Amino acid sequence: MAVAEKKPSEISSAATPSPFDRVPVASLVGVVYVLGCLGVVFKAIPALWSTIAPGGGFMSLTVQAIVMLAAATGLIVLGARLAGPKQKPGFRAGVFFGLVFVMLILLLTRWVSMWVEHWIYYDRWFGDSPTAGIVLVLIALGGWTYLFGRWFFKPGFERFLVRFEGQGWFSTTSYKQQQGQRVRRGTILGILLLVGAGVYTMLSHNVMSRYSPNWDIGIPFTGTITDISPGDAVKVLNEKYPGWADKGVPAYEFRDIAGKYNGSEYVRIDAVDPDKARTARDIGLENGAVYSKSDVKEKVGHYVKERFPSLSDDERQKEIQRLRDELPDVERAKERTEENRKNSPSGREEAGKVSPVIVPAAMPVGRMKLATFTLLPHLKFTLPILILAGAMWFAWRVVNQPVFADFLIATEAELNKVSWTTRKRLFQDTIVVLVTVVLMGLFLFATDQAWLHLLSWKRIGVIYQADDQSQTTKQGEKPQW
Repeated sequence: MAVAEKKPSEISSAATPSPFDRVPVASLVGVVYVLGCLGVVFKAIPALWSTIAPGGGFMSLTVQAIVMLAAATGLIVLGARLAGPKQKPGFRAGVFFGLVFVMLILLLTRWVSMWVEHWIYYDRWFGDSPTAGIVLVLIALGGWTYLFGRWFFKPGFERFLVRFEGQGWFSTTSYKQQQGQRVRRGTILGILLLVGAGVYTMLSHNVMSRYSPNWDIGIPFTGTITDISPGDAVKVLNEKYPGWADKGVPAYEFRDIAGKYNGSEYVRIDAVDPDKARTARDIGLENGAVYSKSDVKEKVGHYVKERFPSLSDDERQKEIQRLRDELPDVERAKERTEENRKNSPSGREEAGKVSPVIVPAAMPVGRMKLATFTLLPHLKFTLPILILAGAMWFAWRVVNQPVFADFLIATEAELNKVSWTTRKRLFQDTIVVLVTVVLMGLFLFATDQAWLHLLSWKRIGVIYQADDQSQTTKQGEKPQW
């Protein structure tokens, strides 16, 4: 009989293993699918619904919740079919730990970015651009991804996934379902009562109300400054960011503006010290106006040049320096203002009438707000629900663990051997015990009093009682013979 032989190419192609045969690779595909499903259910559907049915009434929110639940159910069924009936051992555990690793990577990267943002926005380590900080955060993201990815693809971790899934944590199969039911139910009830008490305590003490309503993670370098008190930077903000009061200002740019004012790059003309105001007024500085230091220097130079055109360059520089020295000192101006207000009954009014001098410009301040990505919405409701759901799953799975389940089954078997008394007999035995305890107490009290009086008799004198009954009875002391 002739037998068809396979070509070598067909044999090699059939024997070549697929990358998806490895548990970590298949698990990563599952992680991507789960993340995509979460994005569809919790991001895409609410965004689409807000455009279809704006307003957000009760009925609209109810229908939206039903649509989200239906979409989640459909995606779960689709994912189960895509995974197939014969999944590789360790696949479900790999998906679970893959999601945990993704969460850890995000949180650790955000932790690094907080330090980098501080170096960029406040310490200004890298000059006038946040690009270096963004690169550092991306390097941190790549580093964490590499470390966790290397760990995830280790053969030892793959064996751990197989062992962990083999314990049944991701399976709905029960172990010896018909045995030890009463003890199992009691164990489940005890775990749920314990967790439920913790959730009740958390809700009754309003723990979640102390924090943000959502669990949000900030997106690095998306900060904007809101609730701005502009100080003297109104003109700069209006020119550079029209509508800044509503939209806010990018954090880095705002820090740049505030840094210039805080570093006294700008100066303001204010009414505080009349002694040297003539110099400021003569060179053309207006009361209430904000100037940069270079503007002030330029005005002094123009004033000297126009007033003393015949001076030589050296003499002009000396005159410019003399006028700069005559410009009022900022700290002295502040002290003089306080002196005027304290020493003169009309000091506050006089301070408002005096001529202008140079003081520091007021620095703009505000509150930084980052663009965020919501990890868990409505934390006050979703966190207790997730805790209770996790407790229910844990309680059911733990009583179906072979070792623990066998222990519970053996416990119930031993309890079945116990002869439980009847209600009438229990009532009678309880009365007997209580009466015995009362009689024993009376007997011990009477015996104690009898021995006390006998041993404290003067002829025996084992226990000595002082004549002053307010003193404590001293036992074991020898009487004074």
